[in-house]
Amino acid sequence: MERVVFAESWREFFSGAGFESFDDFFDYPGGEKIGSNRRRSVYRIKLGREEAGKVFYIKRFNRSHLKDILGAWLTFGGPTSQAKVEWANANLLLETGIETYRPVCMGERTALGIESRSFVITEQLNATCLLDFVIAKWQSLDRAAQEKIIRATALLARRAHDANISLQDLYIWHYFIQEDSLDGDCRLSVIDLHRMLQNVKSAKKKLMDLAALYWSMSGNYFDEAHKNLLVTAYLGGEAGAKSAEAFSAIRRRASILDKRRNLADHYAKAMRAMTESA
Repeated sequence: MERVVFAESWREFFSGAGFESFDDFFDYPGGEKIGSNRRRSVYRIKLGREEAGKVFYIKRFNRSHLKDILGAWLTFGGPTSQAKVEWANANLLLETGIETYRPVCMGERTALGIESRSFVITEQLNATCLLDFVIAKWQSLDRAAQEKIIRATALLARRAHDANISLQDLYIWHYFIQEDSLDGDCRLSVIDLHRMLQNVKSAKKKLMDLAALYWSMSGNYFDEAHKNLLVTAYLGGEAGAKSAEAFSAIRRRASILDKRRNLADHYAKAMRAMTESA
């Protein structure tokens, strides 16, 4: 069974660009590869006439891992494609007032209710990856501007958690910043939502999200005061034993992540990408 779903009036746009069927989208050979592995790929594509062309990202899922299938089932109460997971998660964040990429099209192919292939297409964000921004401009910002950005990252996490949304991949490279908003309220978006969880009430689980962000703040750019501000801004003034317990839990989790992953590799990869695109 196949189906292709469009948001708002996007069906007409894609039809005009020659996209109708599931295979038209999934097998489209164009675009710039952003990343891929055996089960998932992301491409940047531009469609439409040159002067009116629009940039999108298409994420394709091919025979998803069993753990992802089970995770989607538990979250949505039945068999759910990975594309539909991203589609639903993005729309939930937007409804909650948290900016993310806006989904415009989603397709899935299933057999006996189980996903074999799926895709989701999102509009390009009018923003800069926060990791790229930090590498390029962090040292040139005054302390007040740096702290404004850190508070904004903490408040986005807190807004998600207050809505019982867990962002398990809440690393600095999954934040995007609208640079023209720095003189105002510092507008941020968050991406990479396929592991996002809904209806999460565990305070421990939420602190694990924040610990991922805490860990991803490299000491080459963020000092201890920056990291402390992240946690205190998230806690919103909570003090005493509760605050001390939160700090301890976050640092323990960050230490575990440090043993599992190489933070320097992420910064080096971002630096190479910036150099190649210059």
